[in-house]
Amino acid sequence: MKLKSKYLIYLLITGISAWFLYLAREILAPFVLAAVFAYLLNPLVSILDQRLKIRRDLSIFIVYLVIFAVLIFAGGVIGRKLVQETRDFAAEARVNLTILERGEEIANLPDWVAPYVPELITSLRHSVSFSSQQAVKVFSGAIESLAALFVFFMGLFYFLKDGQKFFGQIEKLFPGGSRIEFGIVIRKVNQILGNYLRAQSLLIGIMFIANFVAFSLLGSKYSLIIGLVAGLAEIIPIVGPTAAFLFILLVTIISGGLPNIGLQVFYEIPLAGLIYLLINQLENALVVPQITGRMVALHPVLVLLSVLIGGHLFGALGFLVAVPLVASVKVILDHILDLAE
Repeated sequence: MKLKSKYLIYLLITGISAWFLYLAREILAPFVLAAVFAYLLNPLVSILDQRLKIRRDLSIFIVYLVIFAVLIFAGGVIGRKLVQETRDFAAEARVNLTILERGEEIANLPDWVAPYVPELITSLRHSVSFSSQQAVKVFSGAIESLAALFVFFMGLFYFLKDGQKFFGQIEKLFPGGSRIEFGIVIRKVNQILGNYLRAQSLLIGIMFIANFVAFSLLGSKYSLIIGLVAGLAEIIPIVGPTAAFLFILLVTIISGGLPNIGLQVFYEIPLAGLIYLLINQLENALVVPQITGRMVALHPVLVLLSVLIGGHLFGALGFLVAVPLVASVKVILDHILDLAE
């Protein structure tokens, strides 16, 4: 009975902490993002620190240099292309929608398409009613100010430098046998969080590159935008790929098809969607089992529900961290229930 009461107190403390984090979610966003990147970068820092015998703070500085080099390259090469594609896409969308609204092209459409075009045009008009400046702001990143950027890099530094010490200090707060239990649980949680976040980052990169290369070869003018959306869609199970599929259809419609295919545009539009689905299914069949396996051990419905709730409560970061956090809570609850029996 005492054991159950003790763990009920632990659950109560966990619930209060979760509620506090929710109330302070906007302030804590840079710290959460820093924690995510700390899990991603910690293996690299550990290699420099432990294997190459480079002091840990110097190892973090080297990793920072690599990050800044990548950001400069991305801003100078990928960023310029992304801005240009976004501007071209917005301009072309407005022109093509104006032409369609005149009704000159609708008469040439197949009978099974023509009745739905007016409603589709209205929907597309709302979808592309944004300026290039607004689009650039959306794609430029989640950090909204220089102050948040500073907090992010400071938090990342200390998470990488003192993360193990931090958990060690918490572990000392637990008495006797509970300290051992806490150590076991925290190692399992750390493993789940680190493996899941690194796996998701790799999947995002794979889908980005695969779709960018595929649609570049097909002649799409907006292959970088397609690749970026396809990659980021991996963050949200089921819903993300579905949204990416619809987005690719929209881009192909507005851009007039896939120039390197040479078919009529009404065949190229579904073909673009099928190509994305093929890449997505190949990833699910060949890559996902090798990278993620069953590391989170959650039912697909629970995964989807946790992602949607996380996104609703915490925004973009919620989409990313919801699944590993729910999996971590499951590890803790399983451990408590095992001990309480």
